[in-house]
Amino acid sequence: GVSVVDEKKAVSLYEKSAALGHANAYTHLGKCFLAAKDDSAAFLLFQKGSDLGDRVGKYCLARCYHEGKGVAKDSNKAVELYQKATILGDTDALLRLGRCYMKGDGIKRDPTKAVQLYQRATDLESTGGMISLGDCYERATGVERDFKKAAALYHQAADKGDPRAILRLGECYENAKGVEKDANMAFKHYKRAQEAGLNEATTRLAWCYANGVGVEEKDGAKAFEMFSKAIENGSKEALRGLGFCYEKGLGVRSNLRKAVQMYQQAAEAGNSTAWSDLANCVVNASGMSRNNQKAFLLFKKSASMGDAVGNRKLGWCYVKGIGVEKDVRKGVQYYHRAADMGDSMAISSLGVCYAKGMGVRKDQVKAFELFKRAAEMGNPTDICNLGVCYKKGTGVEVNHQKAAELYQKAADMGDAAAICNLGVCYYNGTGVEKNGDKALSFWHEAAKMGNSAAKHNLERCRKQRGGDKAESVLLLAALSKLVPPTVSHKSMMQRPLFKEPMATLSPEDQTKRRSLALEALKMTLELVQAKHRKDLAEAAQRAREQAKNSDDERKYKDRGKLSSKTDLRLIQLIDSCKALLTLLSEPKKRNNAPKIVKPIQLHRKKENK
Repeated sequence: GVSVVDEKKAVSLYEKSAALGHANAYTHLGKCFLAAKDDSAAFLLFQKGSDLGDRVGKYCLARCYHEGKGVAKDSNKAVELYQKATILGDTDALLRLGRCYMKGDGIKRDPTKAVQLYQRATDLESTGGMISLGDCYERATGVERDFKKAAALYHQAADKGDPRAILRLGECYENAKGVEKDANMAFKHYKRAQEAGLNEATTRLAWCYANGVGVEEKDGAKAFEMFSKAIENGSKEALRGLGFCYEKGLGVRSNLRKAVQMYQQAAEAGNSTAWSDLANCVVNASGMSRNNQKAFLLFKKSASMGDAVGNRKLGWCYVKGIGVEKDVRKGVQYYHRAADMGDSMAISSLGVCYAKGMGVRKDQVKAFELFKRAAEMGNPTDICNLGVCYKKGTGVEVNHQKAAELYQKAADMGDAAAICNLGVCYYNGTGVEKNGDKALSFWHEAAKMGNSAAKHNLERCRKQRGGDKAESVLLLAALSKLVPPTVSHKSMMQRPLFKEPMATLSPEDQTKRRSLALEALKMTLELVQAKHRKDLAEAAQRAREQAKNSDDERKYKDRGKLSSKTDLRLIQLIDSCKALLTLLSEPKKRNNAPKIVKPIQLHRKKENK
């Protein structure tokens, strides 16, 4: 082996080999001159190698014509030479020719022909062919969309160590494209691609730290540092990521104007999603004045560049009439485009359109299929949506057990609506064994996350079980001249347990509070009856005398109509205590069921960038 690189020695040997008529020697010499920036000499050497039948020489000569190195640029001539090289089995030529067909460069655009060329390269074990073919299946270019085939091709190339394939496979794991969603596997592949020297992988890792994907917790400082490092190496996506850090205050003080500047730079550098980020800033008036028409134009720019988010947002503008005249049908068309690109939120929004007949003919089965497809991509809200379909029989047979399983899956991922709906399942015993305590526990958890339906359900339970009425009766007894406030009453009312609203307490604390209220009410009732025993006896006697000439003697049997206001207050207090004791001891059953969340929405305010 040779331990020291000696370019002069290599050139000398290639020259000797070329003098003996070896075609590939001319090609190698051409590469040496190309590296030395002598394009004209390189072109002549590649031409000589090509004329002698060297396939690599034909490919290199085609590149010269394609890029205008050492000769005038001529795409048609380049395609002709690529075709000749492919006949000789050159895989690089197969890939280049495929790209020409894909873009219509030097030849009529034909994505199907491009796919065939990529397949030939794949059959020759070319990792570039595997990646290009995987991209076609992922983007539905020249073939029907098939995320599973795309993921399989990326996996095949990744096993051969191609860092680009490793990165794409990580994206499949992160977005549940063709494989089950796995944030840890996504992070692992990004890390592996970064270690292989791929700058784009550094940007993906930075997003992981920014959004908490595959890491224990978000790390804004780490994200900011990695985005900055990727920018130094020329990453356009990192410019957008740094804008996100400035917008959200991750690893740096929040600066909306700086965020807009970074988004602007990323957009001008060719990042299609950055145009959508700018439009979001306009819509939300973040760092710039609100202007819906300008936002619409920015979304349109992003969509025209083939960005999935841009197409979805443009559809949203048409559906809602944001910056443009409302046109639901046109909005649905853009949802379709974004959905075809694999955008889960677009798929879910499209499901809503079919479920409600918005811009399309109402089709519950189609809606279910879309919700199912979105749920398979691992978004908890979409999983909850699918659960609602099974619960209500939207495009599928009602299956309460399946609904509960989906609610549980989404709840484990932290979705508040799913947690609330799971509580409803336990409350009614649908799909799971009935368990009131579990229902209350889930509603409390969802209520803490701000879920309004869960708060509604807790409030109704509070009313059904007496709840805060205990305090009102205790206060009535304490303020009444008939019953002096006792020390136990005062101390109990000062407890934190009685200061907080019933709906905010846990099921255990609610049970404890009701028990204390029962004891206090019983004591109050005993005090009233003991102190006013004589008054009660006289009231009963008057009632009997008044009932002698009455047709309804039983009306006055146990109690009478007392004349004085004091007597009336006494009877009202006793009646209130007795009624509340019954209510707290045996809660009334209501026919109206607790509220279930219907999280199927056309859009969500917050997005994971």
